[in-house]
Amino acid sequence: IDEPLRFWNKMLTQRRKENDLYGIKSCQQNIRRLRQFEKHFPSSAFYFEVYGDTKEVVKDRLKRLQDFGGTFLDLKTLTADEVIQLIRRLNNMNTI
Repeated sequence: IDEPLRFWNKMLTQRRKENDLYGIKSCQQNIRRLRQFEKHFPSSAFYFEVYGDTKEVVKDRLKRLQDFGGTFLDLKTLTADEVIQLIRRLNNMNTI
């Protein structure tokens, strides 16, 4: 959200310098939409669930997931407490 917000604020400043009323309204509308989105969706985090019949299978699948996109996606393994917090958030979506 930060990057698009910076872009639209920069565009708004530029449109104000040009005194472009339509452009100003358009930029303000886009900024308002982004803020509304941010308000309703405070976290844009994604999670992968990894399953396996044994610990070795789970470890192998985790390693593969890290190898295929771990650095690019900045994947990390959650601790038990983080998993509990995540499950609570998912089960109580209206209280976020």
